[in-house]
Formats: sequence, structure tokens, C-alpha cells
Amino acid sequence: MKDYYQILGVTEKASADEIKKAYRRLAKKYHPDKNPNDKSAEERFKQVGEAYEVLTDPKKREQYDLMRKGGIPFGAGRDYRWQQTRGGQKSDFGDLFGGINIGDIFSDLFGGGVHRSRKTPQKGNDLQTTVDIPFNTSFKGGQKSIVVPIQETCPRCGGTGAEPGTKTNKCPTCGGRGFINIQQGMYAVQKVCPTCLGKGSISERKCSACGGTGTIQTQRKVNVRIPPGTVNGQTLRLRSLGSPGFFGGPPGDLYVTVYVKSGRTFEIEGDNLIAHITIPFTKALLGSKVKIHHPIGKTITVKIPPGTKPGAKLRISGMGVARGSHVGDLIVEISYKIPEKISPEQEEILKKLDKEMAGI
Repeated sequence: MKDYYQILGVTEKASADEIKKAYRRLAKKYHPDKNPNDKSAEERFKQVGEAYEVLTDPKKREQYDLMRKGGIPFGAGRDYRWQQTRGGQKSDFGDLFGGINIGDIFSDLFGGGVHRSRKTPQKGNDLQTTVDIPFNTSFKGGQKSIVVPIQETCPRCGGTGAEPGTKTNKCPTCGGRGFINIQQGMYAVQKVCPTCLGKGSISERKCSACGGTGTIQTQRKVNVRIPPGTVNGQTLRLRSLGSPGFFGGPPGDLYVTVYVKSGRTFEIEGDNLIAHITIPFTKALLGSKVKIHHPIGKTITVKIPPGTKPGAKLRISGMGVARGSHVGDLIVEISYKIPEKISPEQEEILKKLDKEMAGI
């Protein structure tokens, strides 16, 4: 089980702001644009995004903490029923959590829940993929087409796995139950039968199209709607676009993790657009005007008041992220640019200025 707190370098009691700051720092550090052809950095970048997605969602974080303390693998609930052996008897892990249905927790997070029986309608497997978008799309929103590999019900056998016209018999491995029991130390695990793949029966002759699995590998083109203000590492849920369900159950969902190419100057924070600009300290002292090329394609002139300090934030209302009728603000954060070398004349001017300011 991944330790998302360790991945972000925060404690279990970290606030939402602390998690956000840690994510922003690590996302910048391991971003693919700053680490070209570095697979380890790319993997770390994805882990940071995954941790951020879970820990910034109150419901997911609560469930993750619950499973983390209970020692249950996060997201392991699809094909297994975890049980604890007590004096020769088996009891569900729900007993350990005051009657909470662990299958329901997994269902909320990933859909489908725990495998119960071969004839019970079950939600199909969820699918996960990623998509890269430019910063302007993350700010304004838009559409992105992706191709997703997917398992679909075999059209020849209708998902039975049997060659049309042939008979089926009770599976000899599981006795028709669709699952087998495996003892692992103090735990008993129920796993989908590897012979019948949970159907409880096997055919005299496997389907020639799918080889008896009941599904075929294909591809689906999906148009992903990118909401305005989408941030790097954010995961979008597309309902019912996952794998088909089992035994008449609904299809799973498709989770798309969005990776935003570096905006360099800009970043999104809530409904606000943050612009980081660096100006010569003289312009900050004397005051000036700076032009910013806004992601909407418009050039904005920002007035820098005389005596602006480093780290100052200048707010321009109505130039942030548009969410329906509400529009956030543009916040311009000021940094100083200090010259590495100065001429003798400039040095004299600065010394004179330093003396005058010391007498203030």
C-alpha cells in the first residue's frame, strides 16, 4: 500500500494547505518539462499527483486513513473478499470498523465493490488513463480526444465464453461457486476462480473469438471535457465509460488523470490565476508598467506602484478562471531581479541612495 503522506513529505495531521504546498513544490520539481527523458522523475511526478488527488478529497482521505490503519490495501477490493480468521471462524473486516461495509468503501472509490457471487450483477472494472494538455486548455477548458483500450463483451458468445451451440458444465475447480478460497497466514482470501473466471461453469468448447474469456480487446475513442481551472494531477471521472459489467451489471467508470504542461509564468489556484513576474528592483522602487500576455490571448498592462516590495501581490479582478457566472481574479506576484554586475557609476548612485535611506 502506497504511503501518500510519505510521498508528499507531510504528516498524517497535515492541513489541506500544507498538502497543497507540498504538492506544488514536488510537482514543479519532478515535472516532465524540467526532467526530460527521466523515467524516475516521471514516475515520481505521477505518484505525487495520485497522492494529491486522494488526500485533498475529504471523503477519499477519510477512507484511505481508515484502510491504512486497518492494514487493508487501498483499492484492493475488486476481486477479493478479505476475511480474518478468529478461532477457526471467519469474520469480515467490517467487524473491525464498527460494521462498516468495506465493499461499499471500495465501491465509492473505484466502483464495483467486492466480488460476491457469480450470478449477482456487478459493476464492470474501472479504467484509468492519462492525458497531457497545454496550460491554456487547463485555464479556459476545452475538449481532448483520447483512445482507451477496453475489454468489451464478446459479440460471438455474448459473454458466456462458450462456442455457440455447445453445452456448459459445472466448473470442477470451484464447484460452480465462481470463486476459490486461499489461506494466507491468518487471513482467508476469496479469489475469482482461474478456471471459469467467476462464471461457475465451463463450456465443452471455448468460444473461437474470445478464447473462453467472454470479452475481447478493443479500443474506444473518448472525448474528455476539460473543465476551466483544471490543475495538474487532477483526476476526472467519466461515468459508465469503463469496462462492461458482469452478469448484467452496469459498466465501470473511466478515470482520466490530467497532466498540464508547464505554464511557466502562470498557475491556477482555486478560481484565481496566479502570475509570477520578475522585474528589475529599480522599476519596483520607482514604479512602472508591465505587460502580461494573458492565457485568453489578451495583453494586460499591470501598473507597479512605486515602492513595491518583493513578494507583493497585485490583484486584478475578473481576470481569473471562469466557472459559470463566477470569474476569479488575476493575482500578480512580484519578484525582484538583481543584476550580477554593476558599473562604477551605478555603484556610486547606489551608495548615495543607501546613505540617504539610512538617514530616514
